[in-house]
Amino acid sequence: MGFDGARLSLTVCGDAKIRTLNRLHRGLDRATDVLAFPQEHMREGRFLRPSPSARAWLSAQGARHEARDTKANRRLAARASRLMPHAFLELGDVVISRHAVRRQAAAYGVSEAEEWTRLLVHGILHLLGWDHEKPGERVRMRALEDRLVKLITRT
Repeated sequence: MGFDGARLSLTVCGDAKIRTLNRLHRGLDRATDVLAFPQEHMREGRFLRPSPSARAWLSAQGARHEARDTKANRRLAARASRLMPHAFLELGDVVISRHAVRRQAAAYGVSEAEEWTRLLVHGILHLLGWDHEKPGERVRMRALEDRLVKLITRT
């Protein structure tokens, strides 16, 4: 997805905990399968307002990409890495209900491993600013989710 070196946190919980989080943060008093709490303001993989840490990460990424070109750029990238040792992109937090994984895997006729993968991909896409509230968004996000799950799960 173009976010090398990005980090996120993953919490696995049960239906009761995810229901509480859903009620507190979204006003919906029901369990859900996955929640995402983004740290950056993004829309479909593009920054709307990068935080200072995201700007440092973008600068470091640019230096790393340029480093492939010449020896001078490799020195520049090394210098940038020393100046910005903590240049990482913190995407946010993904929370997945283990109970939902079991239920949905059985309902969809897939393995639990594939359902874990699908929910993690779904959560990461939310962290990157993808949404599915509107029909057009739903189609685009689902197509990308399906493509990524297939890439990850194929052997």
